[in-house]
Amino acid sequence: MSRIPWPARWGIYSRPSIVRHALGAAQSFNVGDLLTTSIGTAVEATGLDPTNLLGIAQEGADGVIEPEFVMVYEFNTTDWIGMMGSRDPVAGDVDTDYGIVQDSDGNWTVDITDVVNTRVTVKAVDLVQNYYFVSVLSAHIQS
Repeated sequence: MSRIPWPARWGIYSRPSIVRHALGAAQSFNVGDLLTTSIGTAVEATGLDPTNLLGIAQEGADGVIEPEFVMVYEFNTTDWIGMMGSRDPVAGDVDTDYGIVQDSDGNWTVDITDVVNTRVTVKAVDLVQNYYFVSVLSAHIQS
């Protein structure tokens, strides 16, 4: 079963940054999709091993609360840790860098077969509920 990513842990006395961004034209992303920006607007990250990642869509493009804007959980290099999953994690996945991939449902998941085009570091695993706690590598966070 696929699970969309979402913020799961963050530093003491901090919280995930939820920021309003202008919505790109003709977007169709869903809640939990990875976003980047194009010409100053939030757009869905596409392709294999996307880079320059902005964050995770808090709302779908077709159901935004405020027209022409979307709320985004922004990635950062210091304290953002999110949850992703698509298979049974193992303890040996912790402290390993992996790629990410879209599954057949369009959800972004940890790609344990990709240790070359890495995008996330596994910080912890939940062996009961089958989740990865991951942080996005700083080289792939939009500056």
